[in-house]
Amino acid sequence: MLASRKRPSPLLCTLTLILILLFYHSSNANSIYQHWSTTLDERPVHIPANSTLGFGAVVVISKEGSDRRHALLQSANVTDVDLTIPKQPTWTEGDLQRFINGQENAQRGSILAWLGHRNALQWYAIMLCTLWRIADLCAQVPRLWTRDRPRPGRRC
Repeated sequence: MLASRKRPSPLLCTLTLILILLFYHSSNANSIYQHWSTTLDERPVHIPANSTLGFGAVVVISKEGSDRRHALLQSANVTDVDLTIPKQPTWTEGDLQRFINGQENAQRGSILAWLGHRNALQWYAIMLCTLWRIADLCAQVPRLWTRDRPRPGRRC
């Protein structure tokens, strides 16, 4: 019985490809490096617009007394980024059960994280409404001033 003979073509093709890549890389390595270095030098440096990285605020979800909160605030101070940490309420078991709504396999940590994010979104919505009210009030002040201002010859 004759033994089956394995074909060396895949191995030969792989070795040939490796040799071609090594040859190409060694001959063009200097030009590739020069091309990359000039394009990196020409790229503009993007710095954040402000200490909130160009956003209105950087909101962090963290409960009071969290182990990670101190390190997070230290990192923010080092990088000069302003963080806003809305106060998280103390979640009750009723809050958890209402959020779970009968689902099985709900983990307490995940539910608390979802509730924390929902609380941050509520905080953000309240902040937007407050800003809109202030902007609306500021827009109305000149109208109110001209309307209610006593005019010459008019009795108050």
